[in-house]
Amino acid sequence: MSFSKNCICSMTGNTEEIADIVADKLKELGLEVDIDECTTVDAEEFLEADIAIVASTHMVTAGVA
Repeated sequence: MSFSKNCICSMTGNTEEIADIVADKLKELGLEVDIDECTTVDAEEFLEADIAIVASTHMVTAGVA
């Protein structure tokens, strides 16, 4: 079975919600999926994955260049 390592960083919960939708679809396609918060993942964990997905929140504040 193929394995997807999904790493997320979600400040508002929106990125996590999208990551869950993607994970559900991958599971429907027959993949084993592991979702972790980016702060808890070691780079070596991605070596075992057939697919690696990294999702992050990017916030821009007015006045910041």
